[in-house]
Amino acid sequence: MRRFAPVALLLLCIFIFCGAPPESEAPQPPAEDVQFQVLTAGELQKFVTAFPIFRAEMEKKGEEWEKLGSGRAFTDWLQTYAESNKDIAELDAKLKAAGTSWDEFVPAMAKTTVAMIAVMMDSMRTSMKEEIEGAQEDMAELEAKLKDPSVSEQEKSMINAQLEMIKGMQESMKAQDTAYAKVPQQNKELIKEHWDALTDMFGE
Repeated sequence: MRRFAPVALLLLCIFIFCGAPPESEAPQPPAEDVQFQVLTAGELQKFVTAFPIFRAEMEKKGEEWEKLGSGRAFTDWLQTYAESNKDIAELDAKLKAAGTSWDEFVPAMAKTTVAMIAVMMDSMRTSMKEEIEGAQEDMAELEAKLKDPSVSEQEKSMINAQLEMIKGMQESMKAQDTAYAKVPQQNKELIKEHWDALTDMFGE
């Protein structure tokens, strides 16, 4: 999924800056935590069908950015693109021709990608728990060394750094568990059914 990262970044920035394309009526604001709402098979199918169109448009814009040639130029280009309702409206028209729309595509992409991460997290959970348990044992040994008068100050400094790293890992694990616990189980089951096709699509 190497090439997917810049596509997702562009999606996020564009969505934050300008939201949905202009319509005859004011669009409804996106629901909070849409990535944790139920993903239906129909939504996923529409997303998969439309994704190549979205990707082609983002890569086309990426080529324009590369011609500008600097990090600062990228910032300027992204700001310009994100504020351009014309570009978003054109993309929306192409998505509609594929059977969806910008307002449908963005939530479906959010739910799909977050559910994919949740599935990967689930698959790694056992080994990660073992690592955490091992880290807790290491912490006890390291904390005991800090109380040992024969341990030098330099060694204690290194031990404290190790302890901070272990604590950071534990906190990160807890935060991830809390966040991805919100993903509906049916979303994960749906993603598992289409896992190979999705990973192929993002990795193309």
